[in-house]
Amino acid sequence: MIGGKTPPEIKQVDRINDREIGKVMCEIFQQHFDLPDLPNTKDIFYYFIEITDVMFTLSVIEHSKITDEMLNEAKRVGRSYLASYLPEKLDRKT
Repeated sequence: MIGGKTPPEIKQVDRINDREIGKVMCEIFQQHFDLPDLPNTKDIFYYFIEITDVMFTLSVIEHSKITDEMLNEAKRVGRSYLASYLPEKLDRKT
């Protein structure tokens, strides 16, 4: 599903799944941390999923698998994206 030759119909289904994963990720963060007021919080987590997914797709296209290097790149871009919205340290909910 993350290769370069995946048909658009399958990619669309994957986007729908990614939106749901982003929603669940957002809900988990909101359960455990005091998040700042953000516009479209659920979209931010969806975009995080999509951005990291691009790194995995590139790895599969270039290496036929997800390499450790590209996993680290996915973590880097994901953290950087979230850091543009979230403080470095989030306070835990009591």
